Amino acid sequence: MKGIYAITPNDIEENQLIEKSQELIEAKIDFLQIRRKGETLDQIYSVASKILKLTKKHSCKLIINDHLEIAKDLNADGVHLGMEDYENFLKKTDDEKKVFSSYFREKVIGLSCKNNLGLVKNPPIEIFNWDYLAVGSMFKTSTKTDAVIVRPNQRSLLRRNSSRPLIAIGGIDEKNIGILLKDNYNFFAISKFLFNNNSPSGALNKIKKIIKQS
Repeated sequence: MKGIYAITPNDIEENQLIEKSQELIEAKIDFLQIRRKGETLDQIYSVASKILKLTKKHSCKLIINDHLEIAKDLNADGVHLGMEDYENFLKKTDDEKKVFSSYFREKVIGLSCKNNLGLVKNPPIEIFNWDYLAVGSMFKTSTKTDAVIVRPNQRSLLRRNSSRPLIAIGGIDEKNIGILLKDNYNFFAISKFLFNNNSPSGALNKIKKIIKQS
């Protein structure tokens, strides 16, 4: 897996979120993750269902952050979990775990590993066979104020020690993505640089151009 993976920010009103998401989808973003911390399940379901109608018309895959049930109910393209989400999932009954394990075998499923080398080397595979692992924060980010920045020597170490595709996350923009390209990353999660831009498609095309020229 590789490409550009947009993550929706929290500090954006729903209509503007949908409008900017549509622009990115039509500009051929590869993945779009719905991440709406602090909202109710109904609110997340509502906005995700509207954006899913847009992604289905294009090649973009819609990923739901945290909520396996919403991803399954919507028939979204996949789900992204943090370790806390995964540990909460393990508390479900065996029958429930079996249902979700079977369902997401045919979907995209990713796990946040932060800068944990041990987790990157040996992610839990008893239930899910992760399609990608997210590592970061690569750079300073306002999306997660408590994020620990990956040290320069860690970036290549994480990359070399994973048997699964790694997605780089955290503060990535047109000024620093070249650093990650030199470390042989080819899968990038980007939020603020895309959604806080007056032209999300223009920002996306800048990133695509840098990748193409690398």
